[in-house]
Amino acid sequence: MDTDLPQTEFHVGQLVGRGAFAVVHLCFRPARPADVFATKFIHRRGARRLGPGAIEKEIALHRHCSAHPNIVAFLDTACTDHWYWISMEAALGGDLFDKIEPDVGVPDDIAQLYFQQLASAVEYMHSRGVAHRDIKPENILLDAGGNLKLSDFGLATLYVHKGTRRPCRAVCGSMPYVAPEIVAGEAYYADHADLWSCGILLFVLLCGCTPWDAPQLDDPDFCEYVARGSKPSGDPWDRISPEALSLVRGLVKLDPARRFAFSSVRKHPWFNRPNPLISGDGSCADPVLLAERLITQMHIPLPDRLAASQPAAPGRAADARVSASQPVAAAPDAGRARLAFTQASFGDAPDLALLQFSQTRALPDTLTQRARHFNDICPSSHLTRFYATTTMGPLVSLLTAALHRLGIAVPAADDLFTVADRQRIRLRALDRRKCTLQGSVVCQTLDDGLVEVDFQKIRGDPLEWRLLFRKVAVLCHEVVYTDA
Repeated sequence: MDTDLPQTEFHVGQLVGRGAFAVVHLCFRPARPADVFATKFIHRRGARRLGPGAIEKEIALHRHCSAHPNIVAFLDTACTDHWYWISMEAALGGDLFDKIEPDVGVPDDIAQLYFQQLASAVEYMHSRGVAHRDIKPENILLDAGGNLKLSDFGLATLYVHKGTRRPCRAVCGSMPYVAPEIVAGEAYYADHADLWSCGILLFVLLCGCTPWDAPQLDDPDFCEYVARGSKPSGDPWDRISPEALSLVRGLVKLDPARRFAFSSVRKHPWFNRPNPLISGDGSCADPVLLAERLITQMHIPLPDRLAASQPAAPGRAADARVSASQPVAAAPDAGRARLAFTQASFGDAPDLALLQFSQTRALPDTLTQRARHFNDICPSSHLTRFYATTTMGPLVSLLTAALHRLGIAVPAADDLFTVADRQRIRLRALDRRKCTLQGSVVCQTLDDGLVEVDFQKIRGDPLEWRLLFRKVAVLCHEVVYTDA
């Protein structure tokens, strides 16, 4: 990446995030290569569309709220002729919601751990007079110990100034997570809006989906919520335990003044119940167990699992299988398959993208026995990847056909972005909640002839992006390389 930054300052490494006007890279200083941090690069020309002073405001509020263990720590900032950059703590555990199955969620004890940490971070911000106003899965990251890190202060606001709490009017946030008073265009208190968003996040942790597309009366799910006095029944509400549901409803109250404050949240029985995953200081007590439980939920069953004449990858059983509904040519020299990836380019990790398609949900004993840290099991890189056992041309045809079956328009073959043994299929779609999903499917031929198929999200809910990945993988199951 050409950032116009002097490379004597720090080296720009792996891309780990991308937005409309910004990219995030892992970086390190030559004198301390083991000290990895993240840097957000914001293009100055694009940033002008955000309004005057927007970047300066983001920097000031992030710095103001940085001293909390569940908020991504602010490190440094500067600018060049073309870029602003903000260096911050690297979230080496990756995205939380990249490790949660759509429409499934997580067990109550994991949800309790992460909700406690989210509540602690947001309550601290409020104590500093700052509201986040964009609490959603895309902004929930994990550190190397599996602890939650709240990120992105682009929409944050100082709602208390010199002891005076002032209402806001800006309509901002992501529609499924935003409070109804914001959508209605009313003046609102930003701390009340954050409480609503925390309640929706808790719902998503428990169910793997949002309760509605948008909190407005033309949305049938929200309309039912209002009509039933905030007590709807049926799926997915009946998947939540009664104690947890009581807390969700306390936060997602239509009247902002009646929503649970954090003082009430901290007294709630579900919030306070004993949990072996939570240590006395609120951090994760057993990062390895947490990582193992998260990853074992990521299994993707493929149809028509038939044995195929597929050579085994190094260190794997000779009967490794490919899911196939018809004979598929094995990739040339697949026995030399490079099926271990480098985590953030700074450490090795097992290829959990491959293990998602294993016939067994259990992780290998060799992995769990040697793991000492959360990201010994959970990678910082995303899990929306698979390996294909066919060549580039047939693979791209299969992928585009799958996307068309899902109602997603893709460029014609002649318009695909191609460089050597690499092709990029750009896509833009609406998810189930009518929110934008934008990204690319990048196909890269490996040295052994296998093709890595990497779904790289630019914009959108990570749960919905993972759901799209799952659907495409299932539709392309005949060429997905699997572990026996």
